[in-house]
Amino acid sequence: MNLSMSSSGHLLNLSLDKISASNLSTNGSDLQIFVDCLSTSSYIRQIMSSQNLKIHSDMKTFGTKIRQRREEKNLLLRQVAAQMEMDTALLSKIERGDRNARRAQIEPLAAILELDPKELLTQWLADRVYQLIEDEDVGINALQEAETTYRKSQTTGKTS
Repeated sequence: MNLSMSSSGHLLNLSLDKISASNLSTNGSDLQIFVDCLSTSSYIRQIMSSQNLKIHSDMKTFGTKIRQRREEKNLLLRQVAAQMEMDTALLSKIERGDRNARRAQIEPLAAILELDPKELLTQWLADRVYQLIEDEDVGINALQEAETTYRKSQTTGKTS
């Protein structure tokens, strides 16, 4: 599993043949989002080791976060879905974690729910990374290797 950032701002080789590339915008804040995602991986590692590789009920996932915020704002599922121009059932599946939101949906969703787009993107990325490794026996090792590779690439200015 290779996790690297190219100079063009693309997250490459993130998955074990599950994700080939996820576009990140090329501004400098994306590197911080990526680092935040890797930092979140430390939390995921703790949970995975104590809960047999299953998401801990206290862990706030992307879907949980958007559902909680939608309910705090007293918005109905159909209202948010309509603003997102998506089917209500699809948004419900995203909230339950049965389906993944697309990268392009993060910023509009953050705007509708008045959430920080960087924080929502970080949670979305952390969930995707977790989904890639949740059933892998060496998931924790892969996270550690990815973090090491990423940090080395940032200090040398190179990506692998």
